[in-house]
Amino acid sequence: MKKFITILLVICQIFSACNSSKPNDKNTKFEEKKEDINNNSLYEDTSISENYKLKNIEEFTKEFSFYTNPANIRFFKLNDSAVRIIQKTKKESNKILKDSLLNQALKYLDLALQMDSNFYSLYLNKSTVLWKLGESEKSIKILQDLLRRKKHPEALFTLGLIYEKLGNKNLAEIKFKEAYMAYEEYNESPLATERDILNREYALLFWKGKVCVLKEINNKLKKDPDNPSLLIDKQTIENFDRKSFFNNY
Repeated sequence: MKKFITILLVICQIFSACNSSKPNDKNTKFEEKKEDINNNSLYEDTSISENYKLKNIEEFTKEFSFYTNPANIRFFKLNDSAVRIIQKTKKESNKILKDSLLNQALKYLDLALQMDSNFYSLYLNKSTVLWKLGESEKSIKILQDLLRRKKHPEALFTLGLIYEKLGNKNLAEIKFKEAYMAYEEYNESPLATERDILNREYALLFWKGKVCVLKEINNKLKKDPDNPSLLIDKQTIENFDRKSFFNNY
C-alpha cells in the first residue's frame, strides 16, 4: 500500500492541476529560452516549418511578457493563494471545513480569471477545485473552455482521467491519445521542458499501457543509461496499478 501511495503521488505531481505561478522561476526559464531563440539553437531541425517557428516564437514572446510584467503581481498572488488552499485541503478530513476552503479557492480563481482569462493554470486549478467539490460536469466544462482557447496537453490528460473515473473508458482513451499527440507537438516549442517530454510518456502509459511506454523508456536508457529522470519514471511505471490509481483518484 505504501508503494502504491508513492506511485500515486508521483503521477499526480507530474500532472497536478495545482499550477503554482512563480514569476522569478519563470523569468529564469524564459531568459534562457529567449537566449536560445536569439541564437536560433532551438530551430536547427529543418523539418520544422518556418510558420511553426514563427508561431512558437510569438507564443513565447507573449507569455514571457505576461510573466515579467509587474502589473500582474496581484494576479499571481490570487492564483498562488488558491493553490495553497487546494494543497491544504489534502490534509483536511472535515468535509464541511474542506468544502469551505475549496469555495474560498474558487473565489480567488474566479477573480484572477476576470483579470486574465488566457492563463491556462487558472482553468486547471479551477477544474481541480470543482472536481473535489463533486461538481464533475463543471470540472469537465472548465477544461473544455480552456481547450477551446488552446490545445493544452495537461487539460486533455486531465479530461482523460475524469472520463475514466466516471466510467467512460472510450472517451478517456480518446483524450489520452489527444494528450499524447498534443505533447508531441508542444515538445517542439521553445516553451517545452524536460518534464514535458517525460509527461508524454505518462500520457502514453494511460493510452497504450505499460508495455508500450516501457519499451520507449528502455530504448532511451540504452542511449542514456544513467539518466535519473528516466530511471525514476521506469520504476514508477513498472509498479503502476491502474485500478488502484483510479480507486484513489
